[in-house]
Amino acid sequence: MLHGTNDRVVPVANGRMLAEKLPHSRLELIEGGSHLFMIEDADRVNDLLLEFLDAQ
Repeated sequence: MLHGTNDRVVPVANGRMLAEKLPHSRLELIEGGSHLFMIEDADRVNDLLLEFLDAQ
């Protein structure tokens, strides 16, 4: 799971709560990321996704 720490649409607390409730989940916080962090920081997001997929 990825979540921006400066998301003003969905608070980061929601991401933390979801990560606690989903078994085997992993939460990666994108420091300073807004609700659109996947566009604003695409390189970091892609690196994290590839890292996750490689571990599977």
